[in-house]
Amino acid sequence: MNFRRALMPFAGFILGLAVSAMSQASQDSDGAETGSIAFNIYGTDWGMTLKGDGTGFYNDLARLVLGGTGGEKAYTIRPYRRAKTLFYHDGNACLYPSNRQLLLDGGEITDINAYIDSAAFLQVKVFLFSKPGTVPPATIRDVDAKSVGYAMGARIPYFLRDANADFIAVTEEVAKAQMLLSGRVDLIS
Repeated sequence: MNFRRALMPFAGFILGLAVSAMSQASQDSDGAETGSIAFNIYGTDWGMTLKGDGTGFYNDLARLVLGGTGGEKAYTIRPYRRAKTLFYHDGNACLYPSNRQLLLDGGEITDINAYIDSAAFLQVKVFLFSKPGTVPPATIRDVDAKSVGYAMGARIPYFLRDANADFIAVTEEVAKAQMLLSGRVDLIS
């Protein structure tokens, strides 16, 4: 199985695809087994749930899925933009967590067919939070004229595309909460 550029989305980690690919031994031109498929996984460090030091729920999930799969793999966590740059320049890599639709919606790729994705096995709900003591939004109109802090790479601007809001990408979860509490944004996801 050849997967040049794979994406690992929250709602369908490509880790499932990577695991199945690693379970297949590759062969040389004479048909002799050469071992497992080698690839790089670039994780996007964005806070408490996926930290560069290896802690957090999504790192735990990656270790669980990758554990015991064999093969040469490098799971490297980098700041969001750096991880994406490494992914785009590496012909044998996965981006974690991401998916084709997210990158297409964000205008980061134009050819969805140049990438592969896995089927969903984890569902994630997104909520908007307002500052303590204020009323959180109940409808899309309640988001109008508001500033919304969201995790860089998340599809929040796409999901709220019908709202007349300002969207501010934030690279770290704690910073996002601090922005809300200090009044720099009206809402966070």
